[in-house]
Amino acid sequence: MIIFPDLPHIEGEGVEIAEEITLTLRTTSPTAPCPSCGTVSSRIQSRYTRALRDLPSVGRPLRLILHVRRFFCKKNTCVQKIFVERLPELCHPHAEPHQTAPKGPL
Repeated sequence: MIIFPDLPHIEGEGVEIAEEITLTLRTTSPTAPCPSCGTVSSRIQSRYTRALRDLPSVGRPLRLILHVRRFFCKKNTCVQKIFVERLPELCHPHAEPHQTAPKGPL
């Protein structure tokens, strides 16, 4: 188990170093707030895996494998019945890959 002090509700499950560095992470918080209404929920609907790429680290591509959860919103009047827990410390919702600056003269 790898613990990240700046990410208290994320636990590292493994690191693989080959041609690229792969970090496998999972969330540990028992609850998550609904992004639409803010109601905190502990009722998990399902789990799934997200794969993200980041800028290279020590010259190797970096890949994050995130095991995240979908929750049911507890508020009956909320338009979003199911939501995915947010990880703003790691990525934005619907994150796009980083765009690096072009190399060489323009």
